[in-house]
Amino acid sequence: MQFGKYFSVQYDLHVKHTFFYQLDDIDIGVEIIPMHSLMKQMSTGVAWYENELTNIVREGRSNPTVLIILIGLTE
Repeated sequence: MQFGKYFSVQYDLHVKHTFFYQLDDIDIGVEIIPMHSLMKQMSTGVAWYENELTNIVREGRSNPTVLIILIGLTE
């Protein structure tokens, strides 16, 4: 579960999940972040589901290299 700044989510998605996947510690990564409606009630710089989903789709299937389940929380 990630309620930190946007760079923390990027680090989780592209570094931490991949690192543990390559060590064969995980088979799939799960990231839980706020949806835009909840993010608007939080401090500035927080990542939100719709934006991160768009980024993942734009980057294609090879990045991140591990299967990711992205879950968005709403208010």
